[in-house]
Amino acid sequence: MKPVVLARLLSAAALAYASMSCSGGGDTAVPRRDAYPRVQLYDTVYVNLADIPVTLAVNSGATARVEEKSPSTSWINIDYPRYGAVVRLTLQQLSGDSLLRAVDNRFQRASLDIGGNTTEVTELTSPAGVSATLMLTPSAAVTPIHFIATDSAGFILSGAAEFKHPGIEANAPAVAAIHADLLRAAKTLTPSSR
Repeated sequence: MKPVVLARLLSAAALAYASMSCSGGGDTAVPRRDAYPRVQLYDTVYVNLADIPVTLAVNSGATARVEEKSPSTSWINIDYPRYGAVVRLTLQQLSGDSLLRAVDNRFQRASLDIGGNTTEVTELTSPAGVSATLMLTPSAAVTPIHFIATDSAGFILSGAAEFKHPGIEANAPAVAAIHADLLRAAKTLTPSSR
């Protein structure tokens, strides 16, 4: 065999071997250069928040604070320190046209925050007749989840999950966990007077 042909064959074989070893195929895990730390998720145990005019289930691992802003308005902050996130909710006791305007306003504000990003919308009605909408926008780094719920007669509960350290991939497990918590809250949300 001529030296030139032999050199080409050896080069082709070396190239083929190198491409097979870099393909990542097989069962061998290859660590990435930059990895995200795995966040330990909170257990799915829930408690009902006290001293508000609705029954609201919150994750027992989170810390919830209620601040009464007026006789008809409360701010509810549900802190998830392990995730670096807080769910900020506003509970307003309203009725009639005031309630309808508030619901429209919350949807408009969520829409502006979401922008043109792809959003997964979940709508449901709890056994107590409370309608809720959860909007999950995975590409939104700071506020990937919006929540709006009303009984159409006396209250609106709305807000968003806010991440202190935006990172779409790094926060994905925590976003999914908070979304599940809010979905649980929506399914069990009940006006206290019922």
